[in-house]
Amino acid sequence: MINIYIEEAMDPKMKSEIFIRWILSEYLKVDRDELNIKKTKYGKPYLVDYPYVHFNVTHTKDMIAGAISDNPIGIDMERIKPRPHNKRIAEKFLTKNEQKYIFHRKDNQDLRFLEVWTRKEAYVKWAGLGMKLSFDTFDVLDDDRIITTFINEYIFSICSDCFIDWKDDESFSFCFNEKSVYE
Repeated sequence: MINIYIEEAMDPKMKSEIFIRWILSEYLKVDRDELNIKKTKYGKPYLVDYPYVHFNVTHTKDMIAGAISDNPIGIDMERIKPRPHNKRIAEKFLTKNEQKYIFHRKDNQDLRFLEVWTRKEAYVKWAGLGMKLSFDTFDVLDDDRIITTFINEYIFSICSDCFIDWKDDESFSFCFNEKSVYE
């Protein structure tokens, strides 16, 4: 099962640790101050006392999201908006196949770029290697571990082994917080 938590937040980067502690404490039914969170040498966070619980967090300008699962997981999101430097970034960081996918038509290039980029970010977070894994060394277009979805003006990509044999009756939930976790 995968649980995704999403919340609007002013300055989400500053609040990401508070947010992840809150969603983990809700998920595990423990006090958030009791959670012992460490990072691997590549920066992937993990719970010392709950090795079977995997989590990841992402944020953009005014939104934060976290994913919790019993399988390794990576999540990324971006706000959907025009990005003038996509071609230069794609040529530097993406595979030729991914570049072809993005630029083969003029319409929706920004959206296809964000789809590939968030899939890349989710993958490296899932793998736990951070930026040690060069983006141009792997292709995410046909990777069954990654799903991409849209919510309002945001694109989300989530990477997990549980998607490989995904069945319609398996759980996947999004939780939009009614009240702020920062209050």
